[in-house]
Amino acid sequence: MWTISALKEQARERKKTNRWKMILVALVLTIAAGTNVSLNYSLDWLTDTTDGQETVYEVSPGEDAYEPDIVIEEPAYTDMEMVFGVMRVILVPICFFLLNPLLVGGKRFFYQNIREDAQVKEICFSFDNRYMNSVKIMFFRDLYTILWSLLFIIPGIVKGYEYRMIPYILAEHPDMEMKQAFALSREMMDGNKWRAFLFDLSFLG
Repeated sequence: MWTISALKEQARERKKTNRWKMILVALVLTIAAGTNVSLNYSLDWLTDTTDGQETVYEVSPGEDAYEPDIVIEEPAYTDMEMVFGVMRVILVPICFFLLNPLLVGGKRFFYQNIREDAQVKEICFSFDNRYMNSVKIMFFRDLYTILWSLLFIIPGIVKGYEYRMIPYILAEHPDMEMKQAFALSREMMDGNKWRAFLFDLSFLG
């Protein structure tokens, strides 16, 4: 059974021999993960904002007093909203086709780095090994997490930890089927979700 202190001690030992490569890969993953979260959540909120105008229904008498003409004014969209709409169309595919495969490659780098000095090129692993399989599985991982998050956030957090091992699984078995990858991740995180949550909290500060 793993412990937080043991994991951190192992990481410190590996950092002594492969420090700068680990820092570089961690930096790339941090940027990719941050961009991923921003695209999945922030753009949804930004593009849903309006300039305060609402649809207005104006009724004016027609030739027949009993059949009024109804004039509907559609809401006007600001230039900023149009910009965010274009950003969504361009950047969301980048999230799924570029950033998620990079995340899988980063997990492979650190997985291999446990046993040997891994090379930075491992971060591109998914692009050369069943690329579309990784794209598909990571897409559905994000989709399911977002859908569960609609249920008052907490279920989404729980599912996020339940699916936590999927990138690591793909990093080792890029040809694994989606159903099997999800099932294996659930099995691996069974009884470990709370400990993984505490592990994340241990990095605060």
